[in-house]
Amino acid sequence: MTVSSSCCPRRRPISWISAAAPHHGEAIGSFEGEPLYHGSLDAAEYRSLLAAQGFEVVSHVVQDPTCGRHTIWLARLG
Repeated sequence: MTVSSSCCPRRRPISWISAAAPHHGEAIGSFEGEPLYHGSLDAAEYRSLLAAQGFEVVSHVVQDPTCGRHTIWLARLG
């Protein structure tokens, strides 16, 4: 029996994008009057956790001036 490739859709790539602080740390503030917690890891920890889940870092820009100085991560499931 032969299976036609048209019956089996190609696996779509899975991407992950996130904004993070440029270094490990925690911040507590408020948003719309509600308490807000933010925690970030350092770059090596993000890379290690992503790799452990099978992701490859495609782009990592620290304090991107074209994005409000946010640190951006883009990874793809390899």
